[in-house]
Amino acid sequence: MSLDIARGLNFLRAVEIVHRDIRAENILITINETAKLANFKLSRYLTAATLNQGQNLERVRYCAPELLDRAPNYKYDHKCEVYSFGILLWEIAEGKIPYEGSNDIVDITDKVRNKMYREPFSENNQIPGEFKKLEIEAVRHDPTFRPKITKMFEVLRNCVKKYSQDPSGFCNLTLNRKPSTPKRAFSIDQDAYALPINLPDFESFKYMTLADAAKQHKIYKNGKPSGDVKTAYKCFEAYTNNPNTTKRNRVTAKYYKAVYISRGFVESPPNKDKIVAELFKEVADDEENEYPEARVRYGDCLFNGKGVDKNESEALKYFEKAAEDGVVVAMYNVGNMYYNGVGCKKDIEKAKNYIELAVYNGYEAAIKFRNEYKF
Repeated sequence: MSLDIARGLNFLRAVEIVHRDIRAENILITINETAKLANFKLSRYLTAATLNQGQNLERVRYCAPELLDRAPNYKYDHKCEVYSFGILLWEIAEGKIPYEGSNDIVDITDKVRNKMYREPFSENNQIPGEFKKLEIEAVRHDPTFRPKITKMFEVLRNCVKKYSQDPSGFCNLTLNRKPSTPKRAFSIDQDAYALPINLPDFESFKYMTLADAAKQHKIYKNGKPSGDVKTAYKCFEAYTNNPNTTKRNRVTAKYYKAVYISRGFVESPPNKDKIVAELFKEVADDEENEYPEARVRYGDCLFNGKGVDKNESEALKYFEKAAEDGVVVAMYNVGNMYYNGVGCKKDIEKAKNYIELAVYNGYEAAIKFRNEYKF
């Protein structure tokens, strides 16, 4: 059921729509026991002016803390959607209404926003650990550290595969649970804001966290780039080479290192194309899928034989994965390849589906393609 909901949210992300009212009441179950998203009266395009909507008691139970702040210009986004889905995952696992002991909007708001309280799992809850971890990550107070819906979909899909193959590893749920009251402690990923250690040349290294380094190439002043890209690149190299770095931070460092080399922000090393291809492949193949754009970039390397042997069929696989993650240019690339039979057998219907999805997202090249070939 959770996987079905994630699949629906993943599609909405791909077409840049936010539902804005994810809760149990708005999930319908078909006769075949498939969960479907319903009630789209509050949904909007992500680019629309989706400011805070009015709250009622039942909606507040699923509402992200940043929306409860009532900031005048706070815009609803996919991170808010992820939070609501996280609360729904808890409800599916526990079989109980979130904060069912509270029937007051002010009380729930105070718990969630000010006290950072989230409903804990029962001590004897037999839902898989991966599921519980995903729910805890989804309802983090800081939206920056919530997972993407694409990651949630992958984790849930893996759970279904794992426990459908080995049902003995998953016991039947029981609603006769002892209530537990302790608050769950929340913490940010502090490694992302920590300085790397064991630097080969620490004296010459200016202090910069990984989070700051990732912003440097986007900083402009008076229309000109003004970020410290040289120090940022040193930071990426330090995190990439440091064995004590967390996996998540190493992936981030490798992604930006590849971006910096490929876009000429730093002096090109020998075998530039090979290094870039290898870095993008590592990030693209990472199961966390933190940077779906890496799949497009590595697909481009394969398609053009840049830094790696040319392989159009393999490039198509990476483009398709990126398209599933909502990367619009990937949708166009896949449609183009299926239409022309590049790296695959020609398939006009598939081509039309991908091109239309790219058109729906306003991708100019896809619009021209559709008009030219009169879809």
